[in-house]
Amino acid sequence: MTFPTVENGPWVFNINNISGKHDTSAELRIWAFFNLKEVLISFDEWSVVASANGSSFANIGAGGDVDLWDTISDIVAGSSWVVVENSVTGEQLCIDAYSATTYYGHFRYSATGSFQADGDATTPPTVTESIDLLPISTIWIDMTCQEACIHGMISADGKCTRIYVHQREITAWTSGGFLLLMEELADTPDVWTSTHKRCILRSSPTTLTTTTYTKTPALSTLVGKVWYCHLKDASPSEGNFDAYPTACCYLALDTTGGLSPFVLADRYGFSNGYCLSPIGIFRPDADHGGGLGRLQDMFWAPLRHDTFQTYDQPTDKAWIKIGGLILPWNGTAPAWL
Repeated sequence: MTFPTVENGPWVFNINNISGKHDTSAELRIWAFFNLKEVLISFDEWSVVASANGSSFANIGAGGDVDLWDTISDIVAGSSWVVVENSVTGEQLCIDAYSATTYYGHFRYSATGSFQADGDATTPPTVTESIDLLPISTIWIDMTCQEACIHGMISADGKCTRIYVHQREITAWTSGGFLLLMEELADTPDVWTSTHKRCILRSSPTTLTTTTYTKTPALSTLVGKVWYCHLKDASPSEGNFDAYPTACCYLALDTTGGLSPFVLADRYGFSNGYCLSPIGIFRPDADHGGGLGRLQDMFWAPLRHDTFQTYDQPTDKAWIKIGGLILPWNGTAPAWL
């Protein structure tokens, strides 16, 4: 089969933001915190609404310049945070460098934008509705790494934001990365009454390897119950519910791994005999269960193809493989560090 046409484009990209070699992995982690924020706010839909640099803070609603992360030096490990907001969806993300051990991070996401205006110089605002995209004590930048590269993209409607923080351990040349997905589902059921149909990927700890199909974000971690949807119905009942991804094929992603039990029966051809499969979202539960829709412009990838392999359909480097996924790309050669 050929690649499908992009449905939520044209996508806007900010890619190949390379750290260069840092003397220590601790320096790299501070660079990654800062540049994750910078890539997000480079998109028109995202802006900083509150922040703190360990000594000063600006809360939500303060007015004026509330971005106190002006330079990398403004991030003090253990006591710096920033909240960014999407003007289209109203969602918010809190990036918290809460730990002096900076290979840990704490990323909290609110689909309803419910962070409050009561943070201080070291503690981020409280929140009434949120999930941990990166839980406390979860490694997002491996302690052995000294190089990283950040890639970001956002859909034409501003509702799908994707960030990938690729990292490499220089001596052994192992690699992997942290993937942040904040998605709007398509083909959702009528009983889901939320204005925005949000589906979020919860990150697993970063794993570095030379083996293609086990590099983070690997298929084995993407297929688990790590997706969350903010669901609302007419009852009214509202909250964040975990879910599984599905596939429209079987045995074609490679014999080293399966998807979830919720697969449909068909098989499509793809280069090297492997498949390109759409991704649905399904909750196997009586509480807000059933099919919840599908992801846009995102497909399961062949496991044996390496991260950053690009595909020329319909134009040069129009798609790219990142871990277990294939995503749109802008034609530029990806930085391989």
